[in-house]
Amino acid sequence: MGYTHYYHIRDPHHPEWHSAWPRIVHDARRILDMVAVPLSGPTEYSDIVTPVQLSEDGIYLNGVDKASHEPMRLTRTAPVGFGFVKTALKPYDLVVAAILLRAAMLAPTQFELGSDGLWGNEWMNECGTLRGEPNTEEAFKKGLFRGPVL
Repeated sequence: MGYTHYYHIRDPHHPEWHSAWPRIVHDARRILDMVAVPLSGPTEYSDIVTPVQLSEDGIYLNGVDKASHEPMRLTRTAPVGFGFVKTALKPYDLVVAAILLRAAMLAPTQFELGSDGLWGNEWMNECGTLRGEPNTEEAFKKGLFRGPVL
């Protein structure tokens, strides 16, 4: 059990997904630049930090040490079928949610997104944080965010 986001690429060869992917990667870079959350790339041990993978091939990230949970893996071609990332609402969830939401915005007919979070609660707080809205003052106080992204 744990707080989880669910996603699915309907057709990774569809023109909508194909054209959205470079923008998803570009916007993921912007999100990473603006969010002050410790992140790691692929590693078998939560206390070893490796660079986040962010390229035309895919996005791979996790939190660091006790702020890590399950890694987010999103590629141009996968998951075909059902994908998920369990973040347990740890700080890196802000980054995961923002990237997944951006993918859903850029490829609305090809990227399905679901979550254990409710739109009026967790998602609105995270979206507000990304836009720098005043109701997200708590995230600024915690030092998780530096300014508006989208």
